[in-house]
Amino acid sequence: MLYVIRATMAPEQMTTAKVVATYKSLARVGRDFGSLKSIDLDLRPIHPWTETRVRAHVFICMLASYLTWHLRQAGAP
Repeated sequence: MLYVIRATMAPEQMTTAKVVATYKSLARVGRDFGSLKSIDLDLRPIHPWTETRVRAHVFICMLASYLTWHLRQAGAP
């Protein structure tokens, strides 16, 4: 299988390996956002009605995403 990744950065700014690593990290971000609402972290919509509650809910979701990333980094070989 062959993949073509197009980058807007000049070759002097970013190596091919870095472009591939960055692209793969996008897949991890998508997976992490998916896990926020799944059984992994079980953060379901709370139907916040005030701006304060919306901000708090987004903060908790982002904190959970960061925690997931940090734990993956700590467990990486």
